[in-house]
Amino acid sequence: MEISGKNIERIKGKVKNYRLGEGEFQALCLCDELGKNIFLTDDLEAREAGKRLGFEVHGSMGIVVRAYKNGSLDLAAAKRALDDLYRISKLFVARAIVEKAMEELERFRF
Repeated sequence: MEISGKNIERIKGKVKNYRLGEGEFQALCLCDELGKNIFLTDDLEAREAGKRLGFEVHGSMGIVVRAYKNGSLDLAAAKRALDDLYRISKLFVARAIVEKAMEELERFRF
């Protein structure tokens, strides 16, 4: 899909104060062009830019919690996925954030 030049310029104007890589910028433009209201990213600047554009923004941990809540993952698999994000992924995640996500899993127990 080709994103219109007019849309690119409009988005560029709205997110000009954010340090975005070309991939993040293109993903934001694509979400906007497709009329999607959810933007998935773990990049802090891209998250803020997505919120600025009115998107509901979620990162990897939020996706894991959501997968557990909708029954796609059981509790053990969700906890393992969160722990793996902390221990073995290249994603920078503070342990306190992982613990908060684990608490959210526990609060939602079926």
